[in-house]
Amino acid sequence: MLYLKKDIMNELVEWTLSEKPNEAAGYLFKENSIFEKIITGDHSVGHFFDDNLERLAGFIEEYGKPTAIFHSHPCAAVPSGMDRRYMETTIPFFGCIWLIMSNDLKLRAWTLREITLITNEVEVKII
Repeated sequence: MLYLKKDIMNELVEWTLSEKPNEAAGYLFKENSIFEKIITGDHSVGHFFDDNLERLAGFIEEYGKPTAIFHSHPCAAVPSGMDRRYMETTIPFFGCIWLIMSNDLKLRAWTLREITLITNEVEVKII
């Protein structure tokens, strides 16, 4: 189960709405209590990852590894093929959960089963 404070959930919703029709994204740190937005030069759908590795390194130095990686989808909140490829590298390295928010603002959390590369949904509880 992933616990998410209501104020962080509100930030995710606001960021998602402000970036529509593009994908919004960010990292959560410190047990999901801090949200840092990802801002990229590429606003096309499917290109949400931060290409500024120095910025990410600064976040990690300040907060530690992310506890979740967030992004929105213009449709359902399920991992796409591209998401699964990114999950293969980020989950083993960071050990974090992926949060995906759908177009209708429903948030779902995902992790990856080792070896099989099958996604598992994780329950999200807003506190």
